[in-house]
Amino acid sequence: MNIQIMNKIKDTEISILGLLIDSPAHGYQINKMIAGFSGIGVIWRINIANLYAVLKRLENEDYIQSEIFQEKNRPARKMYTLTEQGRELFMHWISSPVKQGRDFRILFLLKFYFALLQSSKNARELISAQKKITNHWLEKIQVDGDKELDESEFRPFIKKFRQTQIHAYQEWLSWCEEALKEKMRKNE
Repeated sequence: MNIQIMNKIKDTEISILGLLIDSPAHGYQINKMIAGFSGIGVIWRINIANLYAVLKRLENEDYIQSEIFQEKNRPARKMYTLTEQGRELFMHWISSPVKQGRDFRILFLLKFYFALLQSSKNARELISAQKKITNHWLEKIQVDGDKELDESEFRPFIKKFRQTQIHAYQEWLSWCEEALKEKMRKNE
């Protein structure tokens, strides 16, 4: 995977590749998938003008390709299809936990949404990887806190806030694991 090229594409924009993983779509269809409140529209939004700019960037980077499609009396539309490079990027992206706590609310949820669409196994693996990262975050807060010699009066409040937030992430991740196990038991 060419990391330099990948850095030109934002994480949220990579999620658009997931909307093309099963079948081609045109820009308006992709917009409807994003805008709906049954999928990623609950987590993330993009206006249509920005969507077309992202589609162009994804196409320029060879993650998607387009073909003009003409339907009877309708105007011609560009149909977008995921390339093999786009599929590889997307699958790598959904299997990688977020590295920063601030990315949990949107990026992790986007990754989890698509991992769950792929399979319960993919979702469980992402959760497991993310739990390891959250453990690392807690360790880092403790180590960094132990190094502080000149701790301000405000710093303990921030430290406690971050610890509480990470514990909440961990609790939710554990809940997700249990919910997926229960779902698997019901499907057996």
